[in-house]
Amino acid sequence: MRAQLIESEGEHHWVLLDHRISGLVVERRNFRIQTWSLDSSLEVLVSGAASLRTVTGGSRTIEAGRPETLAALLGFVGAEMRSVTVLTVERRLSVEFGDGTVLAVEGAGWAVSGAGALEGVGYEGVPSS
Repeated sequence: MRAQLIESEGEHHWVLLDHRISGLVVERRNFRIQTWSLDSSLEVLVSGAASLRTVTGGSRTIEAGRPETLAALLGFVGAEMRSVTVLTVERRLSVEFGDGTVLAVEGAGWAVSGAGALEGVGYEGVPSS
């Protein structure tokens, strides 16, 4: 398997090995980030607002219903997705990219689902209102 789960109370941290972002799908009310490796794939769906935080401390808001805010994600197509962390009690999601940038989703609708060797991976956040 090209991923490792580090599980602690209230937190599931998936370390992804050799996962590249193969697609960014923009829909009217959400966006999807799709990854793949030789034996598995992962999809992150966001249907609300998220925060994109860079290693240098910069931050910008990404909103699923406002496609013009998604431009910052375009540069990640083909890049590495390093990890996915789910806080299971608070239902928060963070996705870390290869350069250390983090996409954090709090209180918005989101879902994570896996396929192939990651077929059992499935999480869902609080739907946005």
